[in-house]
Amino acid sequence: MIQTISNNQLNLLNKNSTLSNGKSKTGQAASFDSYLQAASAQTTTAAVSGTDDDYVISPEDKEKYCGICTWPGTGKTIYYPPDNAPGSVKKAWVETMKSLSEEERFQAKTTIHLAISANKSGDYLNYEEAQSYLSSSVSSMSSLEALYRKSIENNQRALGDPSMSKASIEATKKTIELEKKVLDSLMKYGN
Repeated sequence: MIQTISNNQLNLLNKNSTLSNGKSKTGQAASFDSYLQAASAQTTTAAVSGTDDDYVISPEDKEKYCGICTWPGTGKTIYYPPDNAPGSVKKAWVETMKSLSEEERFQAKTTIHLAISANKSGDYLNYEEAQSYLSSSVSSMSSLEALYRKSIENNQRALGDPSMSKASIEATKKTIELEKKVLDSLMKYGN
């Protein structure tokens, strides 16, 4: 029986058959077939596992769903999720943003923008500090969910302020409902 080997399997086979010092490992394997089985198993396992670690956001989706704001004085756009976020976070964010109207997306992104602004050093947060904050503090699913939970709690607490106007109360209630919708969606896609 003739077996066809894909380029990935061949590369894996070559990688597995040579040690870092260049000496062959063939003596350690029972046969060429065992290498094929190992290569096939390793390749299949990664594909079957269903992880989103390699989820890539298309340039179109990045512009439509991930642009948070244009940073003042730079003309540069802050994007969320950051590059170092796991694929599961990227997928959950994009899918959540796709499920919202344009107005809802704008409001949902405001939560991220406000979090960046609240973590400024001194009077002004520069572009690099803003990107760094997202990469270090809001790149995991748990930190993203915590950010939305904290915002919901803060908005619920604000409803107790007797000086709030009726219009502010209604707007805050709508914000809370949207943030709950975003949080539910993130949890659905992130798990």
